Amino acid sequence: MALSGKWGAVRGVAAASVTPLASILGSGLLIIVPILERALGSFAIFGALGICAFAWLVGTVIRHNVTAIEQGTAGGTLNATTARLDRLGDAVIVIAYIISVPLYLRISPVRS
Repeated sequence: MALSGKWGAVRGVAAASVTPLASILGSGLLIIVPILERALGSFAIFGALGICAFAWLVGTVIRHNVTAIEQGTAGGTLNATTARLDRLGDAVIVIAYIISVPLYLRISPVRS
């Protein structure tokens, strides 16, 4: 059953805002495996393990930010450099979404 009216529009906006991130991650995985195989040959598994280790480290940074930095942001206790980096990160995410959401809407099939 297709949603129409207000709820159909809300669902479309939600899909347009969430799907680009999943699409970017999925596309990255689809692209990196053949690149690793071509570049590293039989050692591609070590490249994949390296990428997984890197992703784990990035996740560690994100978890630290959620637990420590966000408390400082909310309390206004961050030093100037960290606060500037936090604002820069916000700006980068906004720019990435400004690019990826219209791109996804352009390439996704129209559903009625």
